Amino acid sequence: MINKKYILPAVSVATALFLSACSIGNGEVIIKNNVYNHNVFTIGGVSMPISDAKVYVAGFKKDYGTAYGVDLWELDFQTDELASYVKSAALQEMTQVICLNLMAEEAGLTLDEGENDKVKEAADAYFQSLTDTDKDYLNVSESDVASMYESYALAKKMYTSLIVGVDNEVSEDEARVMVAKQIFVSDVDKATEVVTRLENGEDFATVAGAYNEKSEIDINISRGDLPDEVVEAAFDLDEGQYTSCIQTDDGYYYIYCVTKYDEELTAQNKEKIVAEREQEAFESVYEEYESSKESELYSDNWDSIEVNVDGVDAGDFFLYYEEYFE
Repeated sequence: MINKKYILPAVSVATALFLSACSIGNGEVIIKNNVYNHNVFTIGGVSMPISDAKVYVAGFKKDYGTAYGVDLWELDFQTDELASYVKSAALQEMTQVICLNLMAEEAGLTLDEGENDKVKEAADAYFQSLTDTDKDYLNVSESDVASMYESYALAKKMYTSLIVGVDNEVSEDEARVMVAKQIFVSDVDKATEVVTRLENGEDFATVAGAYNEKSEIDINISRGDLPDEVVEAAFDLDEGQYTSCIQTDDGYYYIYCVTKYDEELTAQNKEKIVAEREQEAFESVYEEYESSKESELYSDNWDSIEVNVDGVDAGDFFLYYEEYFE
């Protein structure tokens, strides 16, 4: 669930373009139109105002509108699909914040004095970053922003309490990452040809260029990336060695070891493994709680929120949270 910025797990822009739909949590959602209020949805009896939702959408727009340092909005890159994803992701994030606040209330969890001071500081910094046009569009006061930061900080604190006890010890063997080259073929005759050419002393990369059916030749290997028998054989190699033909259910593999143990990639993989453990621990408790809450989506109000509004920047709510709380 949590990364440095969002409660919601991070999703790549490429993946984002295939996601849309408007949903709240895992339970049944009641769609209501023409409701004369100022909320976009209600879950567990708690409502999310349109003004707060605009702040969330603006923050997601900034982060998910950039890929590899390129502004996708300026390039007009599938902006309709991207805007749909931004709103969907923001809706899920807001849902989790409300549910985690409800869980915190039930658990008697609150912010301490130091955390409340950070709430005020973050709210002041974010609000001061807004232009008059932004403030008119968002229709939020500094006290509104402070309430949002208070809810967000409490949600993060509740999340942390749910993952207490998760094992953060990861062995070198479990996290190990090898830098390698691969050849994969699905046909036994081609597999035989690969063996012949390698045994005749041809360069592995050259043979891979001629035969490999996977999208990449240069790969990083960690446990779970490839069939177990391929990983085990690869991890037995020394640098400059390659495996014999490894038959799997999918086809035939050959692996060449470039770097037997990449220290930096292994450290990153350790962090990933711990994050996955935390996510599993969180979901085991949270999903059942969320699905038990009745939800109502006020679709007219939600649809009225635009991702791209001329002259409106609206700042990055999450950036200022990260600056004062992380």
